[in-house]
Amino acid sequence: MGRSSDKEAQFLSTVKDKLIAAGYQAVLESNQQTNPTCDLVAYASGSNGVAMGTAVEIKLGPNLNIELEAANLDLARLRAGVPNALLITETQIFDLEEEGTTFTLVDQIPRVFPEKSPLASQEFFRNVLWQIADERRGTMEPGGLLPTLLDAIEAEVGVISLPGHQIKVDGAAFREFFSSKAASSRSRDLEGQSSRDTQLVLSSLASIFPTTASIFDPFFGLGLSSYAAADSLRGDGGIRNITGIEINPSIYEKAKKLGKTVKGLRSVDLRLGSSIGQEWPVSDLLLTEPPLGLRLPAPMSLGGVTVRDFETYTVLRAALEICEAESWKAAVILTSRSWLSRDRDQALRDKLLEIGAVKAILGLPGIKSNTSIPLAAIVITRGNSKAIVGELLEDWREQLTGEIGGVRDLLIL
Repeated sequence: MGRSSDKEAQFLSTVKDKLIAAGYQAVLESNQQTNPTCDLVAYASGSNGVAMGTAVEIKLGPNLNIELEAANLDLARLRAGVPNALLITETQIFDLEEEGTTFTLVDQIPRVFPEKSPLASQEFFRNVLWQIADERRGTMEPGGLLPTLLDAIEAEVGVISLPGHQIKVDGAAFREFFSSKAASSRSRDLEGQSSRDTQLVLSSLASIFPTTASIFDPFFGLGLSSYAAADSLRGDGGIRNITGIEINPSIYEKAKKLGKTVKGLRSVDLRLGSSIGQEWPVSDLLLTEPPLGLRLPAPMSLGGVTVRDFETYTVLRAALEICEAESWKAAVILTSRSWLSRDRDQALRDKLLEIGAVKAILGLPGIKSNTSIPLAAIVITRGNSKAIVGELLEDWREQLTGEIGGVRDLLIL
């Protein structure tokens, strides 16, 4: 529908109000960015968080090509991730049939009954994102959309509310959307944040310790990996407490807000500062991706071994805490592979063998991380006489989650 007259704008507003009255919780106006080839998309929450919704095309005037409108609306509802579509004129309402080629004439907009489960539709996020962007476009710096979005949301008990909408959105689904967009963001505030693949590696390996009730990350960032691990362990009793240390004040504030999007947490306790040299709070599981390739301000000695970078510092300190101080049960750390073969780190490797700290070292084949450095995951527990060392294949996701192969069984045993 064109936007050339006050009459059209008024009719559009009337249809929005009718959709809300019919039970929809969010009605979005389409634009060139979302491009679902219709005027409006109305969303509500269905069973298990799926999108219960309708794509709406409004037609004023005498010209109406039913076949063409059916084809456009069938495509629109697919792009919007909703099952239904309506064609609305000044006097009639047409409901698109399931096969997408014919309409049924109805008396009024069919009513929906939203469920209590929060919406988890990624299509909804993609559509609503552009509306929020348009509202704030004049005030955002380049690459500022995601930080702006995170500042705008309200988070509580595993769900979020988006500005201007009554609908409740699943917190884990929002973090999934946020992670996928952060990977391509130009924002300096989001550089170095864990990708979806990184989160999958760390959360899958965390789940081999099902009795884990607390997690600590000394390089917390936005906390996306810790929060993903809490999601994956919820069925095993759940993570009660997450602690972390973050050096960037802006990221620190955003991480605290994201912590509210996780169901079942008793507390998220974050410290602002550097994790080097200060006491680490005791938790069941250390879970982290330390800064890759970054040197320490000065070499340090731990357990008689000199370490020079953040990765080796983290690996050795975690191993000593677990095997000597016995303050921890386990650690899962995502690192580069450099220290595994570098001559100057031979003393570190010898120390890990001496104290029996390594349960597994798994090479990862070019995962989508925020660096091109080849990665490996190390799993640390006490009392290991033999370590599992190997290279995962391109189907590493299925291997780690246990869908194929026996890698997960080996790790659990």
